[in-house]
Amino acid sequence: MARPDRVEAYGLTTGDPLWTWQPPEGDLLAHASADAPDGVGVVLHHDHADGDENGGAEHIRLTGLDVGSGRVLWSREQRADALGSVDGHAREVALGGGLIVTARPGDGDRDRDGPPALRTINARTGALQWERPVPERWGHVSVVRAHSVVVSTAGPGEGAPRRLVVVGGETEREIELPRWAREFGGDVAVVGDTLAVECLGTPTPYGEEDTGSTLNAFSVTTNVLRWT
Repeated sequence: MARPDRVEAYGLTTGDPLWTWQPPEGDLLAHASADAPDGVGVVLHHDHADGDENGGAEHIRLTGLDVGSGRVLWSREQRADALGSVDGHAREVALGGGLIVTARPGDGDRDRDGPPALRTINARTGALQWERPVPERWGHVSVVRAHSVVVSTAGPGEGAPRRLVVVGGETEREIELPRWAREFGGDVAVVGDTLAVECLGTPTPYGEEDTGSTLNAFSVTTNVLRWT
């Protein structure tokens, strides 16, 4: 379990605490990987200054933890502006599968104009895996998942359809929000050709409550709703 100031591990069958890891020098945890390939979980942490973007941090740190023991296997620094916002509430960064996925201007410089781009980075080495421009029709892009790469799009323009897009280095598959729903949930599961996501219902006429939500599974290759 990743918290703002520490990572805690518990026994799956007993619930007993196993270990606790705290980031050095009072750093705050902004993101934690959604999985642990080969038993290694990755956390992104940085120093903090109230009111400043990226917590005032020029550099962020990435640390690989052995999930069995809590032992630090590797750690490295990276410039924060290469990732865009790294705040824990931001959806411009996701960790998973040993990768960092970020949505930011493709030129890598906030002071220069450039088209938005999705960028996939090796979490341990910082090496760029692939980068591709964001189509204008997607509008605002939020990164939902890093492995497989899934982004949420809204726009451009008011009333534009909301979509989930499964993205590869040279491929993209769009899944549109069902007409009876108003929003996708904040996380997805991708297993083979199936993507499962919560779809939130529309509010009641008086806005006091919504009409509930459902779990929906779509085919990634055909975009067809398989079951609800």
